Amino acid sequence: MTTGDDAVALSDESQGLGSVIASQRVAQSTGFGNYLFVHGAWFLAFGVQMVLFPYLVRVVLREDSIRFGLAQMSLQLPTTVLILFGGFVADRVDTKRMLVIACSLTVLTFLILGGLVSAGRLTYGLLIGYALTVGTISAFAMPARDSLLSHVAPEPGGIQEAVAFASMAQVGAQILGWRRCWASVRCSSGSQV
Repeated sequence: MTTGDDAVALSDESQGLGSVIASQRVAQSTGFGNYLFVHGAWFLAFGVQMVLFPYLVRVVLREDSIRFGLAQMSLQLPTTVLILFGGFVADRVDTKRMLVIACSLTVLTFLILGGLVSAGRLTYGLLIGYALTVGTISAFAMPARDSLLSHVAPEPGGIQEAVAFASMAQVGAQILGWRRCWASVRCSSGSQV
């Protein structure tokens, strides 16, 4: 036999469960889960790049600190210079399409870099070209991705929660990418870090 308080508690719990289920349905219908997957995949790749790029410059190409700094700058400079223009474009085009194009170009760029490294044909100039290309693509991908978030947020007014989940996906994926790449670099160089 239940008392009035127990019935209210059960009713509250069932409403809470119902709202969670409804929230999951809304997230599926808006594509928020897909958004988080792509967001995480992007930052997983960039987590790998955070370790791999300096490794390629300093260890593989054996460049000095000045050229290392210039290479790092080449990776960030296009994004810094072009991000406002990227935001301008993202406000005026289909952001989903823009993000698909940016991700596709980035994958192609990563594959070309991988092919150059595998073939032993990597040069400092090619690595700078890679950095400038990825930095430019990022200047357009970031605003498109951020704009798309407001369209796929799980519920009206749920943008704060969506931003929190996107931030968790970003940081978690970067850490996984960084950790995985660091382990690979450490194993390939034979050092015990």
